[in-house]
Order: sequence, then structure tokens, then C-alpha cells
Amino acid sequence: MLSHFNAAKAAAWAFSNYATFPKGVPPWRMMTGTAGWSDCTNFVSQALYVGGWKMVLPFQTTQTPEDIYQDPNATKSPDNGDSRKKYQYWYVDPYLIKTGHVHAFGRTWTASDYLVRFAVEQSKRGACVYQGAGISLDVILRLQPGDVLHIADKTLSQGIDHLQHTAMVVAAAWSGIRGRASSSLPQEHKNNVVVFPSPYGVLAQHSTPSLHPLTRWLKFTQNYIYIWRPLPRFSE
Repeated sequence: MLSHFNAAKAAAWAFSNYATFPKGVPPWRMMTGTAGWSDCTNFVSQALYVGGWKMVLPFQTTQTPEDIYQDPNATKSPDNGDSRKKYQYWYVDPYLIKTGHVHAFGRTWTASDYLVRFAVEQSKRGACVYQGAGISLDVILRLQPGDVLHIADKTLSQGIDHLQHTAMVVAAAWSGIRGRASSSLPQEHKNNVVVFPSPYGVLAQHSTPSLHPLTRWLKFTQNYIYIWRPLPRFSE
């Protein structure tokens, strides 16, 4: 069965919610806390969900998630066990979030490298448009709203397994973007209309909620960067 993805809708959600999140965004809140989790991939996963991606659950719909995690014979971490299966799920469980359960978020929902493996390799919901050390202006000019960018620290080796950060393109080159600032923004932005007439596109990201011209990534000349595009149609 074919499903449809609306990239414009996903990008619009990311732009509208990058600063107000987690207010009014039920029920999977920002991932921060003692575990040291960051929120960048969780934020992008929510945008993908709004755009039309359906969750892929690690349990049968006739079972409650808690039944699985309390079953001594069950795999306690369904997406971290069998290496053939760890990229096949993509989900967040509202019930387990309420209980504070460690497995409320699937790793493909929250980890940059795991999301790439799920999106491009496992589910075929996305296609790679660029990967390599640094990024050129030519690549930036070809990006579209809804495209997902990942980056690794420059001290790490090249490759998907070293990706650490995730962001989403919310405006393409030459399109500009316009919206009202949130009261949660720094004082200099409050009560102003944020206008990005950037000819090079704009991305939205967490964990520090922010919008940036895509040209900011030109400075990462030694970092491994991976960019993929959600497909408008994909098989379930």
C-alpha cells in the first residue's frame, strides 16, 4: 500500500513549532534530562510524522506496550536487539512517556544515525541527496523544504554511524520565509516579525530552538554531512 508524504506540511510545522515547542505539542515532549538526551532528532521525527509518516511499532496492536516490556521473555529493547531489526521500527509511545519508561522513544525516532538507517535503507521512505565532508553552495541551492540534514563532529570519522545532529529545511533557496516570533525567543526578537529573505534557504532545529540560513553550514568544511529527502510516496 502506498502512503503519501507532504513535505510542505512537515516543513511548515517545523517552522511554526521550533520556538514554541514543547508547548501545545502532545504528547511526546522535548527529550532532555539526566540521561543527557538531546532533542534534535525527536523534533525532526515529529515534523515527519505531521507530514504523513506513520509509526512502525515494535509490538502487535492487540498488545499493550507495557505488556511487552514486563514480559520476561520479551526483548527489552525491541529496536536495539537483533541487528537485522534495530532499524525497522520508528515510533514514540505516549503511554510509556507518561510512565517515564526508558523505551518510550524508539532509537530511530531520536538518534540521528538510526533515523538515516530507517529512512533511507530500511523503509525506503527517503533518498540520499548528498553525503560527504563539508557542503557546497551548489548543494545548498538544490535543497527543498522537508529535506533532512545530519552532521557529525569534525573529530569523528566519516560515515552515517558518526552522525550526531539533525535539522530540517523549512525554506528553499530564493523563497524566503515569514512568520511571527514566539515569546520564548530572546528579547531582541520578541514581538517582531521574523523575516528570512535569505537567497540560500533556512533550516529549523533543536535542541536549542533556532532558525538558521543554510549557508551557516558552509563553515563545517571538515564535518561529515548527510542529507536525504523524504519521498512523496512510499510503500508501507
